[in-house]
Amino acid sequence: AQPMAAPAPAAGIGGPPVDPGAGVPAVPPGDADAAGLVVGYLKYAWGLYKDNLVMGALILGVITVPVAVLGAVVSWIPVVGALVVLLLSVVQAVASTIGAAAVGRWALGLMLGRPVTASQAWRASLPHAVPTILSLFVAGLVASIGTMFLIVPGILLGAFVLPAFLIEKKTFVDLNMRSLELS
Repeated sequence: AQPMAAPAPAAGIGGPPVDPGAGVPAVPPGDADAAGLVVGYLKYAWGLYKDNLVMGALILGVITVPVAVLGAVVSWIPVVGALVVLLLSVVQAVASTIGAAAVGRWALGLMLGRPVTASQAWRASLPHAVPTILSLFVAGLVASIGTMFLIVPGILLGAFVLPAFLIEKKTFVDLNMRSLELS
């Protein structure tokens, strides 16, 4: 299967895209040590995201904070509190998975020069909730199994799962195989 074109931007995202590689440190293979390359990419990422950290934190914070507060409030109630906290944990696990896709869309929007708001990122992610949850669960499971056998294969199987899911529309084990190809 061929990669699909990037999805149309969410409503309210304007401006022409910029080269997603603009500003990324260009280091010819073999010209720098791995640590220097990692530091260069981290500096680039910090420069890109530092002015938008609040928006990125809001994307996951809208789910995490209310669930944590509600859990703390009801946890003291015997039996019922424990059941409510268990239910809240399941809700948070599902919502956080969709939130990971929303954060990915936010980060890709910044990379493409089309910043998105928290609500735009969630609106773009919610219609694809079931495939997101299933695909990222299977990909995470495969990466976890790879990590149990040897750390490096697990990292390679999981390193580029989210970009392969969001940009190339890969699903299930194809996510891990594409991540391996990109590593």
